[in-house]
Amino acid sequence: MSFFVEQSMLLKKAAVVFGLGISVAGWAQNSIKFEDTDFQTILAKAKKEKKIIFMDAFAAWCGPCKMMEKNVFTDAKVAEYYNKNFINARFDMEKGEGRTLAQKYSVRSYPTFLFLNGDGEAVGQELGYIESSEFIKVGERYNKPGNTQGSLQERFDKGDRDPDFLISYFKTAVQTNPIKAKMAAEAYFKAKKNLEFSADEINMLFGSIQSNQDFNYQYIVNNKDVLSKYIGNDNYSQFIFRVNIQKIIQDATNVDKKTFDEQLYIKEASKYISAEEVQKSLSIIKLSFYQSVQNWKEYEKAALDVFKTGDGFSAEDLLTAAKNFSDHITTKSSLERASMWAEKALMTEDSFRTNAMVATLYNKIGKKSEAKSFAESAVAHSKDQNVDLTELNKIINQK
Repeated sequence: MSFFVEQSMLLKKAAVVFGLGISVAGWAQNSIKFEDTDFQTILAKAKKEKKIIFMDAFAAWCGPCKMMEKNVFTDAKVAEYYNKNFINARFDMEKGEGRTLAQKYSVRSYPTFLFLNGDGEAVGQELGYIESSEFIKVGERYNKPGNTQGSLQERFDKGDRDPDFLISYFKTAVQTNPIKAKMAAEAYFKAKKNLEFSADEINMLFGSIQSNQDFNYQYIVNNKDVLSKYIGNDNYSQFIFRVNIQKIIQDATNVDKKTFDEQLYIKEASKYISAEEVQKSLSIIKLSFYQSVQNWKEYEKAALDVFKTGDGFSAEDLLTAAKNFSDHITTKSSLERASMWAEKALMTEDSFRTNAMVATLYNKIGKKSEAKSFAESAVAHSKDQNVDLTELNKIINQK
């Protein structure tokens, strides 16, 4: 190989190396710059510079969080806007100081994006993956002079009814102060002049309803044709039903007599949902009602109708029904069905409680040897658990 060929190859390699170097440097420059310090220092900096804090509240395992970091935080326009206008911070909500912040700001899902003033008061909150163009709009919404002084709560109480502010306040208050959130949403829609709705407005409208007496509920009813186009006819009907369900159940129940008026429920529920949906909801409601009033005879019928073979239910639901049967039902065929539910729960959760329930029910229906085997498994699972093994040991030691 000649000297010139070798030099040519070296130059190509150098170009690749330096090209990568430029790319990495460019990436670093065109990404949101997060403060690498503690929260109190970030607050002090925000107060000194009179800026809002943008906080990425994430979890290490969260897929959408990683996509935000990869696609949005590295977007040149996003980085330029956020680096210029915010003090940027990010904390893992499941580690270190992040745990305290998660509790303080009621972070329950990821990613959560918090906007805070220098006093640590929330002036806005957004949830989930947000595209770059929309993420800039989010920043613009919260990057307002009024946000640096006073909490959203204070601004609302002092009479701030700016539409953008009401949306921001609702998003924060809906988790921490539902009554105030409802008031903000009603103020917003009382002032709204048109029937065109953004996603934020739809979420605010439907998310603010607490009863069928609310102003916004009547707003939804009065504008059914328009709103159904946004969320679909089925979703609209289901929503109206959910708002009215408590009143229907209340009218159909007689707690003193421990009875439930099925015909009344069917008549009223049919005004909102299909006959098939009425029957499905009726079975679940009866199950819950008869358990609450301890009418175990009717509970037995309802549970057999709802759970059938146990397919499609969580281990928690199956174990609850199985335990109720074990504690209160004596019909052998019903106990056999309950043992099937416990078996299904065991298939998805091999634990002390699932093995113990299978053992208990097997013992009740006469499967003594199988009961002993599962009782032994339950005891093995009980290590480091503060549980009473008396009944399980009786099953193991019986002859």
